Amino acid sequence: MKDMITIGRDYRCDVRIDQSWDTVSNEHAEIKNQGGTLVFYDHSSNGTLINGQKVHNRNVEIYP
Repeated sequence: MKDMITIGRDYRCDVRIDQSWDTVSNEHAEIKNQGGTLVFYDHSSNGTLINGQKVHNRNVEIYP
């Protein structure tokens, strides 16, 4: 597994979201593996729901 996965509408992202999803930023977020812990880094304009919690311009641990 890579140590970082990028998510967004930009063609350079690892997980690319269709351009028609205008609520997703071009460089929306990253998921990083930090010593076995997955951390979601939000870089979006509007935020993201993670584990039922709104995350906006901050980091949060994610889990299965």
